[in-house]
Amino acid sequence: MMDTSYDMLKACRSSQPDSSDENIETSYVVGDEEFLPIKESSVDLIVSCLGLHWTSDLPGAMIHGLTLAVVADACLTVHYSE
Repeated sequence: MMDTSYDMLKACRSSQPDSSDENIETSYVVGDEEFLPIKESSVDLIVSCLGLHWTSDLPGAMIHGLTLAVVADACLTVHYSE
């Protein structure tokens, strides 16, 4: 999970029950969708829900950020509203 607000991440983390599935890892990262603090080809799934409308460079965020962060054959799901 990524948000620009540390307080929002703290609230999300505290509201999530502990997962008994050791194969699922959730990271909580303070960041910006235009400048992802994620290593290239390092994640299996990205879900962006109503976050990209805050970017000033949507094509740049999509191409250089989100698509580079996922590994080959990963899933990228985006919900965008103008």
